[in-house]
Amino acid sequence: MGHIITEIEHHTRVVAGVPVAIRELVWDDLGRSFEVHRVDTGEDLTEDECFDTMPTDDQIADRLADRRPD
Repeated sequence: MGHIITEIEHHTRVVAGVPVAIRELVWDDLGRSFEVHRVDTGEDLTEDECFDTMPTDDQIADRLADRRPD
């Protein structure tokens, strides 16, 4: 398994009324992945699966919708 060699903090933006922060992870094999966290609660929206490219607002909104209580 690879190791993270760099973490890049990207901008914070508001998606579906929720502020989210995006972090890019650079791996020792030069692969990249992107994590998304809610700013207000710290919840990791990519806990089960990171994005391979910078996520769009629609992709983030889908993750937020998956976590809304019924």
